[in-house]
Amino acid sequence: MQEFAGEGNRDHTCSYGTKYLLKQISALRKQIPGVIAAHDIEHIHQMRVATRRLRSALPLFPLCFPQKKIQRWRRDLRNTARSLGKARDLDVQISFLTGFIADLKAGRPVENRVLLPSVVPETSPPVPFNSKWYTLSISYRKLVTTFQSALSRAWNYFSHTAVDGDLACGDHSSRQADLVPGLEYLLFRKNKERSDYQSEVEKTIWQMEKAGILGAMEKYLQRHRPVERASLQVGRETYATAFTSIALRIEEVLSFSESLADPGKIREHHALRIAVKRLRYTLEVWRDLFDGTINKEIGALKEFQDLLGDLHDCDVWTEYLPEFLKGEEERCRVFFGNDTHFKSLVPGIEALARERRERRGQLHEITLSTWGELESRQFWDGLMEKFIMPLALREDLPVRIGIL
Repeated sequence: MQEFAGEGNRDHTCSYGTKYLLKQISALRKQIPGVIAAHDIEHIHQMRVATRRLRSALPLFPLCFPQKKIQRWRRDLRNTARSLGKARDLDVQISFLTGFIADLKAGRPVENRVLLPSVVPETSPPVPFNSKWYTLSISYRKLVTTFQSALSRAWNYFSHTAVDGDLACGDHSSRQADLVPGLEYLLFRKNKERSDYQSEVEKTIWQMEKAGILGAMEKYLQRHRPVERASLQVGRETYATAFTSIALRIEEVLSFSESLADPGKIREHHALRIAVKRLRYTLEVWRDLFDGTINKEIGALKEFQDLLGDLHDCDVWTEYLPEFLKGEEERCRVFFGNDTHFKSLVPGIEALARERRERRGQLHEITLSTWGELESRQFWDGLMEKFIMPLALREDLPVRIGIL
């Protein structure tokens, strides 16, 4: 019969995995009240992170838990993560727009943001956006529209009769002000979308609690948790599982490396971000096994993942904004019977689209440079070496491992 190293130490692998999973279940539970209250966006972020960590860790311990249970738990957690993901994306967009508008209103120059074209076409005066606009009666909206037209004519008259010196002094601030209405309207729409989606988030959590997903996981893990003993040593099997899981994740990351140089391969860049995220979460599973000696690597991957995330955010905005403008033009024509209100939205939305395209190009250069730095430091080989060394120093017998 084949002899395996670490047969007596499998309890350590299962004990380690169970402890990590229970920790993430506890972290997930703690965020539920905050997610339902929806006062702080950090709660939904942390709950989503705990869900991802659970899903990343479960496939690493198939020798400890039944495969069918692992697959069912991951499926249930995936459904929860998707719902949280949409809410989190909206929170990030709202946070970005809020800061963007605040900088505009304060007249603060923002690094790496291209707000205005070299030649700004003459536009109508900005129409302050009111979130209650759509609740007004039709007759009142017509009155407001008439007032807008009169205001536009007065604006053009005084603009053309102004003293050149005074016009020059106020030129930049007026052009900045032209951008605000469209951006505030976009922010209003995003806030409305997020507010409406909160009921879906609460429904998802209610369904998760009703199905008893976390309770069932917790109960099973506690019942089958190996008894921790002082004599329980880290076996070769645990290190072999850690090494194999990291090697597979690094291979996945490197498979997208060639596409990074091409700024047009947006899908591949998004896939690389997901691969880096998976590697980072897998590393975090084994953080305690290596007594924190892989913290620098985890930090470096977090920074690289953030860069790729910012890159993806720019892609999302760039694809979304033209469609948003198209939809709003039709909405305004149907709602108001003209495009006066729509024209006040265009400068800000188009400026944001320009800024996002420009920022995307800058981020792509930074991402390429960061990737080159990781390669020059032999980051990937060094990470593999950290995981293979403990394995090489232990008894030279085959080990039984499993990864889904």
